[in-house]
Amino acid sequence: MARTVTTSAGKKAAGNKAAPTGKAAPTGKTAAKKAATKRAPGRQVSPGRSAEAIAADGDAMSRTLLTVLADQLAEAVRSGAPAAPVPGMMAEFVSLDGAPEALFDLLMEQGRRKRRDDDRCTALLMLLGSALGEARMAVEAEPGGAAAVTLLTLFERLEEAAETGTLPPDLLLGIAHQFVAARLPLPESMRDLIAGAALDSVEGAEPPTPEEMAADFAQAAEAMDHDPFLIHGQFAEQFAVFPDAVRIVSVGIMIDSDVPAMREAALGWLLDPDREIARAVAERLVAAARKGQVSAVSAGRLAAMRPWLPDELQEPVGAAIAACRERGGTLRPAEGSAPARVVRFIATGCDGGGAQSVFALVDETDRHVFAALLMKHGHGLREAMLQDDLGRQGAAQFLGEVARTIDCVDTSPDFVRDLIAHGLATGLAGGEPPPFELLRFLDAVGLPPIAPARLEAGAIVAQLLDGLPEERRSEAATKAALAASATWAKAYHFPASWFETDMATIVATTLTAGRKKQGAVLTRIVGPRRSHWGEQLAWIAKAVKGGAERGGADGGTMVGRSRRKLPASEAWIDLALVARAFLDETPIEDIPLAAEIARQTLSAQRHW
Repeated sequence: MARTVTTSAGKKAAGNKAAPTGKAAPTGKTAAKKAATKRAPGRQVSPGRSAEAIAADGDAMSRTLLTVLADQLAEAVRSGAPAAPVPGMMAEFVSLDGAPEALFDLLMEQGRRKRRDDDRCTALLMLLGSALGEARMAVEAEPGGAAAVTLLTLFERLEEAAETGTLPPDLLLGIAHQFVAARLPLPESMRDLIAGAALDSVEGAEPPTPEEMAADFAQAAEAMDHDPFLIHGQFAEQFAVFPDAVRIVSVGIMIDSDVPAMREAALGWLLDPDREIARAVAERLVAAARKGQVSAVSAGRLAAMRPWLPDELQEPVGAAIAACRERGGTLRPAEGSAPARVVRFIATGCDGGGAQSVFALVDETDRHVFAALLMKHGHGLREAMLQDDLGRQGAAQFLGEVARTIDCVDTSPDFVRDLIAHGLATGLAGGEPPPFELLRFLDAVGLPPIAPARLEAGAIVAQLLDGLPEERRSEAATKAALAASATWAKAYHFPASWFETDMATIVATTLTAGRKKQGAVLTRIVGPRRSHWGEQLAWIAKAVKGGAERGGADGGTMVGRSRRKLPASEAWIDLALVARAFLDETPIEDIPLAAEIARQTLSAQRHW
């Protein structure tokens, strides 16, 4: 039997997983599209060829390029190179139209071979995972667009493969895991089919007993150095492709485990988006607490998590905490945590998709920790990670690479607290719980437990400008800030990714606009969504003000890029004033940054 291919290949490496991942500026995708459609030397395109034939040629070239990329990655896998992340140029190609379907086709072809290349399958899964992640972000930006149709088609093809047995079970599981890793949950009916296919592959074998599963879990905990967050991350991805009943039983075995790290990892399922799973875990924890199986560390984590949970889960979690106390347990933080000697927070700007990251450099007595958190405005907290093996030099190199394409600014703990509180409230309102590893992030950077608290954009701007001298927030100051925003595309990175993505509306608008397309996009598309852009700008201003506060009276840190950098103490005021203009009744035609968004929208449209 062929060895099982890697099933989590599509996930990003920890070093860059919390970098902003909103819709990219059109420049990189343009280059990829040009490469994908470039004619072979000496080949002529017949002027009478149909659009369908030309499109077919483009699809064939894309498939050829993806095949070449898969071969390159497979060679890297064979040589022992890490299986993630997908290199930057390859990420551009997997975002091309038709790439997810082509990668699925290539995996189907591998599955039909008698002697398949498992390293190539791993490479194809890596590329598919990256392509699915790009498609999910495109759906978030444009819910009814082409990416949504693509994902629906792929879900149907995966379901058909599970029903008909046209894919080997390990490849079927590998593809399913890529959907899960891309935050595309599988319907339970599909999970039933996948579980059935997996069981059929071991026909005649007895299912493992709870005792055997517990022993396997203990062995896995040992392999993962008893890290409850790593254990949860690995098992959550594996369990997510199986039916709810199987998941509930499996997590229950973890709660009853003799291994403390396994019991602590089980707490992460309280944050499962599936309410039935979370409710079953909460009830099981109450029973475990009454038997003394919930440690003081776990009870402390439960107390920190409780405000993050829906109302119906807070009661049983509260009962578990009370049961721990009744047995004499004292809530305490995780072992090994200590007040950090020095913590430096760096925030990024907001990209067009609403992604904003926070990085933390933590210097303790005996170690250097790099932590990162990804916020997606409008959705909630997406990812949290921590590395203690990156070192000062590695962290500095990573941040330097980020700063070449994304605005970065030193910021304050208060900004980070407010961003997390807002992200918790936003995510919970939309049914997106925070990542379990947020607990470790808070512990590592020395922040106390944080409760959800939504911050409206208008309130942020009011807080920022309140107390400023009148001349700094006057009509004259606002006009000067608006005028300055005309140059922000050269002064900051964020305007490059600020463009509208509702293709149907854009096409309808520009078809009737004649020569005045940019003005039509400005008034008919950007104008109605001005509050969205105002909110993004408000959060950037808030982050920059945090840097000014950390820098002292002289403003300390500089923001912007190239020769146009400004002291944070000056930059945040202009950012806040323009944010206020987006949020109030200022005519949209009087906001140069809005005109830049319209221009970028037209530029992006030409490359879609």
